[in-house]
Amino acid sequence: MALHSNYDNSRTSFPIYFGRQTKFGDTVSTPLKMIKLQVEQQVDAKFPLIHQVATTITFKNDHNRILEGVLEFTLPEAATICLDVDDILVDGVVVEKEVRKGVDSGLVEMVKGNTFRTRVYPMPPGSIRIVRIIYQDQAQMKNDRFLFHIPIYFNTILENLDISLICMHVSNDYQPQFLSNIKFQQPFVNSNGRYCAEFHQVNVKPMQDEQSITYILKHLTPEQLIHSVEIDPDD
Repeated sequence: MALHSNYDNSRTSFPIYFGRQTKFGDTVSTPLKMIKLQVEQQVDAKFPLIHQVATTITFKNDHNRILEGVLEFTLPEAATICLDVDDILVDGVVVEKEVRKGVDSGLVEMVKGNTFRTRVYPMPPGSIRIVRIIYQDQAQMKNDRFLFHIPIYFNTILENLDISLICMHVSNDYQPQFLSNIKFQQPFVNSNGRYCAEFHQVNVKPMQDEQSITYILKHLTPEQLIHSVEIDPDD
């Protein structure tokens, strides 16, 4: 995460907590408060076994002045980023750092590699703002199983934490199994090949160890075997 300190008479810049990094350029600043975190993951167990993760973060300005937050996050290469503008969730636009002339609401700056930055402004006193980040990624292979890793990073007490995991087109014989984070191991419930696990908690304290959920799907049925086809872009 990064802190921008462009102070004037109308606004003050503060960092936003999201992810593991907690070191900022200005250590005396107070971060915006994250009050809600919602993580929704969906998996299609058919080729090419893509899973989509949508993280919705709600921030609140507890101060008596307008604030500006700068949020940095790391995503897989194939990422679609959505932000809220005037309480309406819209697709963000990813642009190269070299061509950025300013940071506008609804735009995402590519900092380096797969690290992105966006601004949350304005935040009037007592107001809340919502940042929604959506990305898709392919499952990791481990032996004959497929592994899914979902980050749930936060380091403030949340008013609400909501997690939803959905696996579609899964054989009834291959129930998803958790590998980590006992705190969130709500059993998957099967409904005609659609496995679901949901967690809803209030007043949640930050976790000191694992800040993620990891689970696996066993090997696929014969009709679900994964294969790939390479296409020449010049054809």
